[in-house]
Amino acid sequence: MNRRLQIGILIVLLGIAMAVAGIFTLGKVISQFVSPLPQPTAPPVLTEKVVVTTHDITVGVAFKPEDVTTMEMPVEVIPRNAMKETGADVGRMATASMVSGEL
Repeated sequence: MNRRLQIGILIVLLGIAMAVAGIFTLGKVISQFVSPLPQPTAPPVLTEKVVVTTHDITVGVAFKPEDVTTMEMPVEVIPRNAMKETGADVGRMATASMVSGEL
């Protein structure tokens, strides 16, 4: 074989090797963009204890310790005037009718 033929074969082999490497690299890059994203996770819900009634209470009835209890609720739904401690409302009079579980 003469020298020119050897150089030609070498150039063709290098070209094929570079094409294979380019296709492999392109496949890797495309697979990164096509692969499905991980499922998003919901943020944790912040909760806080609030005072709720254990049974229905009518207007004018004084609260007793057994009339109320605490319950965990999401912070977003708690009214800003909700009571946080059970002792704060004992002895107070109900100014409105309340149903079981009401804040």
